Amino acid sequence: MVRDRAKTSIITVLLFLVASCRNQESQYIASRFATADAVVRVNVVEEYGGSAYHHVRAKVIRVFKNRKPQPIESEIGIGYLGIGNGIPIGKECTVYLIGDLNSENRIVWSLDESDGDAIDPYSGFSHVSLSK
Repeated sequence: MVRDRAKTSIITVLLFLVASCRNQESQYIASRFATADAVVRVNVVEEYGGSAYHHVRAKVIRVFKNRKPQPIESEIGIGYLGIGNGIPIGKECTVYLIGDLNSENRIVWSLDESDGDAIDPYSGFSHVSLSK
């Protein structure tokens, strides 16, 4: 009887973990995940910068991937060219980032706005939440 309960508990935990992984994967695009240095769920709180290159300040909701040695902080700056309409302000979205070292040996994040061999670049974000 105790052994059956233990098996049931283990199966329940495994099913929960599988469901959690599937839910996580539904918040990013696998092909973009594979090529980005970091994949992060964010909420952009402020946009600033010039007309050619834009910058945003974003609150980090969840880090799916980070290949860089520097941890991703709770709030990050992201630079981007602004292809299309730019990153949505005030809405959750998933961003695909490239990390480069600046002169102070800190990672500077920018959107991965290229698609490898594709001629047309993409926006560098996906899975925008419908609610504010």
